[in-house]
Amino acid sequence: MSDDEDWRNRAVAVVTLLVLGAGFLAIFLGISRFWIVWVLGFAVVVPLLSVLLGVEDDSESDVEPAAEPVSERSDSRNALETLRDRYARGELTDEQFERKLERLLETETIEDVEDARRRVDADRVGDGADARNGRRNRTERER
Repeated sequence: MSDDEDWRNRAVAVVTLLVLGAGFLAIFLGISRFWIVWVLGFAVVVPLLSVLLGVEDDSESDVEPAAEPVSERSDSRNALETLRDRYARGELTDEQFERKLERLLETETIEDVEDARRRVDADRVGDGADARNGRRNRTERER
């Protein structure tokens, strides 16, 4: 954070404390409509000063790193749906499905998801014959 940004943030913080203090002072002095100080201060003065000084709200950026990115969630969901579909169509044996599911659930970062997706794609090419054998084995078991 630069000195200029630091100064702006401090100015907004000081005005916020002044509004808060003015509201408490109004209560202490027995002013019945003390709440007007807070409403005008926090709804008009502080936001207006923030806009004029160009201070950005950092509260959202504090939450974002902890949240999982949408693309990572959708990648994981798509990979899981693909895996379930392949298993439902009989392309994967029980053992293959369980192994791939464990591998999928072990992935935590987007890089891990991408690596897992590459492995799944490579397995898909190699599992074509295994899937046909798996279908044959299921068919024989059902008979």
